[in-house]
Amino acid sequence: AKNFVEMGSLQSYEYARDAGKLVVLDTMAKVHDFALQNFIVFISHQWLGWGKPDIELMHYRSMKRAIGRLQHRVKTHIGEGPTPLERMYL
Repeated sequence: AKNFVEMGSLQSYEYARDAGKLVVLDTMAKVHDFALQNFIVFISHQWLGWGKPDIELMHYRSMKRAIGRLQHRVKTHIGEGPTPLERMYL
């Protein structure tokens, strides 16, 4: 979530891929192992414009607020909280 919060706006998958911002988990075993140490958040979004995903940053700001709320509600894998953004993945 740290990379997402620092982006400043919604970006395309291709941008995130080319910038080295993605973590790829090819199997359920890898997802399971990763999830033991990290908190995985699924967010679905439909682009609001043809050339830009979120022209007025309305969805981006809402997603950032939701991440902040989750961060303080979810305990870390060792039962402490809040969960660091570096341990939350979108």
